Formats: sequence, structure tokens, C-alpha cells
Amino acid sequence: MSGFDYTYKGTYLHLINKNQKVIVGGDIVNKNGSGGYSIYGPSFNDKPKQVDYRRRGFLFMLTERARSNKVDSQFFICLDTPKEIHDGIPFGYVEEGLRVLEGLLQYSDPNGIPRKKIIISDCGQF
Repeated sequence: MSGFDYTYKGTYLHLINKNQKVIVGGDIVNKNGSGGYSIYGPSFNDKPKQVDYRRRGFLFMLTERARSNKVDSQFFICLDTPKEIHDGIPFGYVEEGLRVLEGLLQYSDPNGIPRKKIIISDCGQF
């Protein structure tokens, strides 16, 4: 996608699962959870790393439709210690601000849709 800005800046957190304590975002294309794109193309294959992800605040790349190891730009954050992860590839964790993210759980409707727009106002890069 030429002329496309590959950034999370201005995208939304589009799913907040209060029961599982999971926040999902990263749709840099449609900004609603229906799209995603990586710097390597629409999606790419990744090999799961052997990482001990059993801690609060771990970040995972969301695998496409939870059926493959193809990833794009979508991610999720586990605000509780995950026991098993079947639809993501671990890549990092929240170092600061976990309480702020936990506060977002109150904005979820029963279906996980945020009741307010929650926008990533700025971000850096690795």
C-alpha cells in the first residue's frame, strides 16, 4: 500500500473484553478491527517464539482469524496472567501504565465494544 502511514497513531482500541481482561487494537487500515497491514505486506508468516509470557501486561500479535500463524498489525494486551494463548504470538510487555490500561475495562459494553472512542494518540517504534 503505497503512500500509507504504518503507525498505530490515530488508531482505536476496538475491543475490550472485560471478562478475559484483554484489549485489542492495531487495525491501521480500517481502524475498526476488520483490517490490518504489516510492513511486510498484508500479512506475513511468523514462527512462534518460545517466550515465557505468563505475566500481566504481555503483548501479542493477533494471528489472522485465530487459525494460522499469519500476522498483520493487530495486537492484543493481556491485563491478567494468561494461562494459554491460541490466537497470538508474544512480542513484548507493558513496562509502565498497566493501571491506565486496566481502567479502560470499565468502558466496555457486554459485547466488548468500547462505549467511548479510545484512540492511540501517539506512539514510537522499536
